[in-house]
Amino acid sequence: MEITSETHVNALLKFSKGVDWLNGQIGKYVIWLILASTVISAINAVVRKALNIGSNAFLEVQWYLFAASFMIASAYTLLNGEHVKIDVVSSKLSKRAQIWIDVIGFSFFLTPMCLAILYYGVPFFLKGVADGPEPLKLFQSDRIHPNENAHPLMLATVWPELRKLLPK
Repeated sequence: MEITSETHVNALLKFSKGVDWLNGQIGKYVIWLILASTVISAINAVVRKALNIGSNAFLEVQWYLFAASFMIASAYTLLNGEHVKIDVVSSKLSKRAQIWIDVIGFSFFLTPMCLAILYYGVPFFLKGVADGPEPLKLFQSDRIHPNENAHPLMLATVWPELRKLLPK
């Protein structure tokens, strides 16, 4: 079997269709995270007002569910062209121009931002806090949230990286 550039293109198109299908399936079900977040928020509000019992755990679960739904659904949103754009301007342009705006926006804004978050975010969690000599002493009992002892260490880790970005 001869491998041609057409074979590569067909393989990439098949892969792309698979990714689109997966994003479509995920997008259909991630809405349940929004519902769960809303129900937890309502229950927390009622319990807090009626029984005078508050819980930060409910608030945090609500935030995590919303954040997860936002992050997970972002690919679905892009797939369906529902991302933030200036419709007043783009609606007056041809479909080809709209596609070029998306390509340029994704290439020069979205992709660099994602790469910057990965580049600066991963070291934030890897240097000194989670991989420190005694990491459990730097986290609250839930082992997720840093405690007050971790804050100076996180600042000492992140500040040199942020300083490089500031003008001199």
